[in-house]
Amino acid sequence: MAHLSARHEEAKRRRDVQNTERALALAMRTGYPIDLQAKPRTAQAAKQSSHTDTVPVPVPSSRCAQRVSVARVKQISVRRKQAEVESERQARNQQAAAEAPAMAAHRLRERKERERHIQEANINFLISQQPSSIEAMNIARMLSPRFQERVVFTPSITKNSHEEERIKELLMSTRVGSYYH
Repeated sequence: MAHLSARHEEAKRRRDVQNTERALALAMRTGYPIDLQAKPRTAQAAKQSSHTDTVPVPVPSSRCAQRVSVARVKQISVRRKQAEVESERQARNQQAAAEAPAMAAHRLRERKERERHIQEANINFLISQQPSSIEAMNIARMLSPRFQERVVFTPSITKNSHEEERIKELLMSTRVGSYYH
């Protein structure tokens, strides 16, 4: 229980220092000379008084002002840290927002590529199961865009020409076999 007695001694010392400060403040307010105050006569009090004699006791108002200034400095540093954290968070969010469209497009490309590879693997497996190469080629043409037949229609009549107008009128006409007007 040594720690409790040490805490008790510390509390007593603080109480004595506080009482001394109050007495000094009262003496200063009332105008009594400090020499007229009673001096402690015990060894413990002498030890404390020698400590208080060597260390100047600050006036309570200056201690209060010091505590207020320390509290202000702490508040300013806390606000500064909060502002730094907030600015870092905003910078990360802006960077993520700038990178998000490119990342989404990249993910979509990767997903399409994976799906295409899976589909081609399934088609290759199905083709390998066919006994005839003709059936395999027909299946490949039906299912795989790689083997699909590409037909490109090229009209022989140009758009919005006189011949196109004539053909449209012939097709809309009810007369059969009316090639000439």
